[in-house]
Amino acid sequence: MELMQCFENVRFMNKETFYVAGLEVDIHYNSGDGTAPISGLWEMWGNEKIIELIPNQVFDGTVYGMTHSETTDGKAKYFVGVEVNNLDELPVGLVGRKFHASEYAVFDTTLDIIFTGMFWRTFYTKWLPESGYAVREEHNDLLNAFDKYPAIEVYPKNWENEQSIMQAYAPIVKK
Repeated sequence: MELMQCFENVRFMNKETFYVAGLEVDIHYNSGDGTAPISGLWEMWGNEKIIELIPNQVFDGTVYGMTHSETTDGKAKYFVGVEVNNLDELPVGLVGRKFHASEYAVFDTTLDIIFTGMFWRTFYTKWLPESGYAVREEHNDLLNAFDKYPAIEVYPKNWENEQSIMQAYAPIVKK
């Protein structure tokens, strides 16, 4: 898949308020190795078979990689997990989050494209300004963070490797 193909067949969906359970790390986009903890998180997810420990899953085998609570200085949280019906019975050591309803622009892409940084750079500099939409952000006065509407990487159950098709969800609002 080529980069610009990601933006040819954008779909839009309304996602209701939802819950996720999984693992989370702090990242920093403005630091040379600020996103390095993400690979360790995915490694832990796979090696320890975290998906098998999570009760009340909504989708069989669909895993989310999510960035949320981004601050204006480039710090954020990265979350690997699954969507659940509720956060009851969550095993000790796992994180549960609730995210608010939003409209999302949904793009087919690959992890290879995500890794280059070009997907999100093109999304913000080309697609978004030309789309008639804006990123949905709501500042949390306590943290100065954008924490209610995460950007989501969706890895379907049959996802195999960095060239496999996955989806990127961007929270949006009409301008």
